[in-house]
Amino acid sequence: MKMRNLLPIVLVGIISAVAAIGLYKLLGKDTTTVIYQTENGGFTTAALTENTNTSSNVAFDFTEAAEKGLPAAVHIRSVVPGRNRGNSLDDFFNFRRRDDGEAPPSQGFGSGVIIHPDGYITTNNHVIEEATEINVALSDNNVYKAELIGTDPTTDIALIKIDAERPLEYLRFADSDDVKIGQWVAAIGNPAVGSDAYTLKSTVTAGIVSAKGRNIRINGGGYAIEAFIQTDAVINKGNSGGALVDANGNLVGINTAITTPTGVYAGYGFAVPSNLVKKVVTDLKDFGEVRRALLGINFVDIEQFKSENPGQELDTKEKEGIFVSGVRPGGAADKAGMKDGDVIVELDGKSVVNGEYSVQEIIGVKRPGETVDVVYKRDGSTKRVTVPLISIEDTDENYAKIANVQDISELGIEVEQISDEELEELELENGVRIREVERESMLYENFGRDIRPGFIILRVNDKKVTTSNAVKNAINSSNSDLVKIDGYDPFRERYQSFTFQYR
Repeated sequence: MKMRNLLPIVLVGIISAVAAIGLYKLLGKDTTTVIYQTENGGFTTAALTENTNTSSNVAFDFTEAAEKGLPAAVHIRSVVPGRNRGNSLDDFFNFRRRDDGEAPPSQGFGSGVIIHPDGYITTNNHVIEEATEINVALSDNNVYKAELIGTDPTTDIALIKIDAERPLEYLRFADSDDVKIGQWVAAIGNPAVGSDAYTLKSTVTAGIVSAKGRNIRINGGGYAIEAFIQTDAVINKGNSGGALVDANGNLVGINTAITTPTGVYAGYGFAVPSNLVKKVVTDLKDFGEVRRALLGINFVDIEQFKSENPGQELDTKEKEGIFVSGVRPGGAADKAGMKDGDVIVELDGKSVVNGEYSVQEIIGVKRPGETVDVVYKRDGSTKRVTVPLISIEDTDENYAKIANVQDISELGIEVEQISDEELEELELENGVRIREVERESMLYENFGRDIRPGFIILRVNDKKVTTSNAVKNAINSSNSDLVKIDGYDPFRERYQSFTFQYR
C-alpha cells in the first residue's frame, strides 16, 4: 500500500499536544490491548543472544516488555515562551501596535525514554522545541528539571538529562535492522493525562510492524532523514517521544507521528528506528551536534515512482531498485564514479529493493570518513564500489555557508562556521564566527565595542563549540540564566570573556 493513500493529514506534535489535555476513546479496536498502569559511558545495545523477534508462542504476551518499559517511560513538560499577541491582519500588512501584549508562556507535553542509568533521556525534538524549561516526571512521581543536551530536527530526536539520586532503570537499544514486518511490538508512553496531570500515567498498546523505511515528509529541510517504522500499535496524545519495544522490552524505535483523516488515531503510527536514534543521541552526547555523512545523490525508489507517476518512465530498463536521479558534483558518489541513471540495489550487504532497507537509514547511522559498500546496476551490468562518505561542508561550499549560519535569536546574533584553513591561520583549535549583531540586542548595547562581526566564539558555558548549531545548543541547555562566552578578537588579537543574563 502506497503512502500517498495514507496521508490526508500528518500529525506530528502534534501528538504531544500543546495545551488541551484529552483522552481519546478507542472505538472498534477489539484486537488491540490497551493497558493503563499507575505507577556506562555509552548507550547500551541489547545482547545478540536475546531474541528480539517475537515468536508465535509469545505473540500476545507483553508482560516482560511492560515490566522493562514502564519504569523507563517518563512524562515531559516543557515551558515555551509566549508570542506577541497581535492582530493577524495587522501582521499581514506589517502594522505594529504599541498595545500588543505578550501571550503567557504555553506548556507542551509528551513522553520520553530513559536510555542510560545516569539519567539520559531521549524524546522528540518537537516535544521540547524552543522550551525555556523542561521538567521530567518519572514513573514513581518524582519530578526533575532536565538539561537539554542537544537536538536534531532532521530526525526529530532530542537528548535531555536529569540528575537523579540513584541509577535509573533504562531501556537497551535493539538492532532495528533485525525488525521484521509482521513482528509484534508495543508502544509505551507516559502521557500523564487527567485533571491533576497524573490520572492516566504510563500506557502500553500492542500491534505489529506494518512497514519499514517509510518517508512521510514531515521533517523539513533538504537533509531531513525519514526512514520510519510503521506500526498499528495505538499512539495517542502525549505518547510522542515514547518507546516502541519488542516483546523482550528492547527499544526498536521512538514514536514520533501518526497519519489520520480525522484528527484521531486511525491505525498508522510511525517511529524513528533505534539504530538511527542511537547514532543521533551518541553524537549529541559526545559532540553536542550530529555529525552527518552524505552519499551525495538524489534518488527515488523505482516502484514508488511508477505508482505515484503512472505513465511516466525513468531512463532505465531496471524494474526495481533505487534510481539515482542526480549526483552532486564533488560529492562522495561522484568521486567514486557513480552517475545519473545508476540503480542501487544494495548498500553494505543490505538490499534496498522494495523498501526492505532504507537508503536514508543506512547512510544516516554513519559519520563522515566512514565507508559504504554500494552495489548498483548500469547498462545491464552490476558494479560494486566502496564509497568514503563525506560531510555537508565537503560537498558544497556555498551550501555549507548558508546551512551553517545559525540565528541565535535570544542573543540577537548570527554565527557561522570557520574553515579549518582559517582556524589554522589564527592558531585556534575551534571556534565559530559572529556574522551579524542586531543593534537593538542586549549584547550590542552592553558589549557592542567588543562583540561585533568577526569576533570568534571559542566556548559557551565552558563547552568548546565547533559549529553554529553547537552554540545554540550550549546556550539553550544552560540551567542558569547566566551565559558565559569565551572568545578571540582577531582585530585586537586578544582573548576575551563575557558573562551576562539573557533570560
